[in-house]
Amino acid sequence: MPSSKDSKSENKSDIMVRKFIDDIKKKDSAPNVYVGKVTKFLGNKRFEAMIDSDGIKNVQVAIPGKFSGRGRKGAMVSPGSFVLLGEDSSIKMFEMLALIKREFVELINKLSPIHETIYKLSEDDKEKDDVFEREVAKDLEEEDIDNI
Repeated sequence: MPSSKDSKSENKSDIMVRKFIDDIKKKDSAPNVYVGKVTKFLGNKRFEAMIDSDGIKNVQVAIPGKFSGRGRKGAMVSPGSFVLLGEDSSIKMFEMLALIKREFVELINKLSPIHETIYKLSEDDKEKDDVFEREVAKDLEEEDIDNI
């Protein structure tokens, strides 16, 4: 039985993101695939994301079934998360293709710069994470078990 840490959707996301990065390296980008940042949830397996497509746009995105139920464990999407989005040009609908990890976001930004408005929000989130980690570490240092 597979361990609970490894989920199929997480592995599929990583594979999809690696293929996207390989395409960027080969200068063979897909015209209907975007890197987006989740701004808010709308309910009914939908969320709003900010993308750079002829300027900054907020678009509604559908979450496919592979990211719900058991697949949701490894691919928890929250506001501030980066996602890979695909657009169906015939119906003008966006769908989540993969959840992008932070290290992949930084690599994608080096290879094909993400619009500064979208990426700047990521830096703010990173600073908040760093401040939180320092506060937790400080609290742990203050609670010395040997002195109790």
